[in-house]
Amino acid sequence: MASMPGKSSAAFTVLEMMITLAIAAILLVSGIPAFKQFTSRQHMKAVGATLQNDLLLARARAVHRNGDVVACPGSPAAGCSGNADWSSGWIVFDDGNSDRQRQDEEILARHGQVLAAVKILGSAGRGSLRFF
Repeated sequence: MASMPGKSSAAFTVLEMMITLAIAAILLVSGIPAFKQFTSRQHMKAVGATLQNDLLLARARAVHRNGDVVACPGSPAAGCSGNADWSSGWIVFDDGNSDRQRQDEEILARHGQVLAAVKILGSAGRGSLRFF
């Protein structure tokens, strides 16, 4: 059955479909690196904001308690690690005996290891921050 004059066909040819898919593939491939950079930046901002909030919590708690509060790289089980790399995680705790090491003191905040793409380094020789 032939098409009638004045009526257009709504179908795609195989060539048109192949060209459309090729253009879509090129756009997708060119957008992936930008998306990876975007997600990496967002993760970096989130980790930075979390660390900032934990430090603000430590300061506020020290003022409220009128006592020592320590923020340091480390974990609840192992305590402060003593190095300047915060990328493996950090803890914030009440330091009742003012020795800058966690024994049985209350943990106020903790954060685990961050993604490998994010590195948080403190100044050399400073293994913790003490608020009092």
